[in-house]
Amino acid sequence: MIMRAELLMFNAAFLILLYLFIKFKEYKSSLAMMYIFWLGTFYIQNIYYYYFNGQTYRIFSDKTLLIFINISTLVFINITILLILKKIKWFKQIKTKINFKETKLLSMYFNIITFIVVAYMLRYINKFPLITLVESSSNIRLDISGGVPHYFTISTFAYYILPSFYFLSGKKRYLAIYFLFGVLSLHKGILVYTILFIWINCFEYRINKEIIVSGILIVVFYLVAKNKLVFDIETMKYLFESSIRRFFITQGSGFIVRLDMLENGFDFVGKNIKRVVYDKIYGGVGGAPTYFLGNLIVSYGYIKGLLIHSSILSLMYFVSSVIDYNYKKNNGVKWIFFSIIFILGNTEITFNNLPRLIAILFNFLIIFILNVDAKLLRSKS
Repeated sequence: MIMRAELLMFNAAFLILLYLFIKFKEYKSSLAMMYIFWLGTFYIQNIYYYYFNGQTYRIFSDKTLLIFINISTLVFINITILLILKKIKWFKQIKTKINFKETKLLSMYFNIITFIVVAYMLRYINKFPLITLVESSSNIRLDISGGVPHYFTISTFAYYILPSFYFLSGKKRYLAIYFLFGVLSLHKGILVYTILFIWINCFEYRINKEIIVSGILIVVFYLVAKNKLVFDIETMKYLFESSIRRFFITQGSGFIVRLDMLENGFDFVGKNIKRVVYDKIYGGVGGAPTYFLGNLIVSYGYIKGLLIHSSILSLMYFVSSVIDYNYKKNNGVKWIFFSIIFILGNTEITFNNLPRLIAILFNFLIIFILNVDAKLLRSKS
């Protein structure tokens, strides 16, 4: 059983963080999306599900759940401290400015990446999951099966690079190609979070027809991806239960299962963590990613893992303070930061994900250099 003292500390830490999140209007910051991952990973699992005997993915002990609650409390305290430090401007607000203007060099860069993604889709169109689902009712995960060559590389361009072009230039073709790639790939997660990003940063939480239509389309897309297009009571029940479970339960449960396997002496050395965790939960071949702290603890232990996590969060709050100070209305810069947030919050830190992080940062560097270079050329002429 979970001790009342631990539960009291957990709730107190969360409520204090929630109060400061609202008071400091952090929901308007460049870190707003990260709070969604924190909420889903560290709070929903504890109180609204497993504490009240939720059974989905419940293959761990009460002892492990208690360890997870204590970790969650420490994470909430850590975030609270960093939020206060950000508010009192302990993180130095470095003044910097990129006055973005789509020059010929930048347009050339944008068009080259776009051409690569479009050519790739046309080349392998018949192998994408949406097409195979329509033709044979089989849903193949490209990140697991390797059914389409070089998918990981091209999807990095499509999912993380193309949207930055749209948010920086305003040209809708980049976003359209991104969504087309995601739909063909049946990648539900990235599309849902993209719509959330647009709702938060472009529409500033306003409900309008665009958001409503996007929500309806995502629901239809989810049912298509799950091959459940018969609209009846059972489908609606499945939609509600499956979407809630996927959004709030799956990621956090993967974290707890990691801890449980660690506590029971499982040897993760030399193994793909998300693969062995998936096999533990479901049986078979697949991937069960989670918030990046889970892998840090598995790889380095509790103390080192939490310290590395705290260091990374400190860096994130520093970057967030710089973005909020200089680029509050620049959704292009915010998207690049969100791309890193998405990887950390939803797909974990692994050696395989390192190229994606490098590509995101390199994309920002290219945009910055081409923009600055264009200004220097104009000033010299």
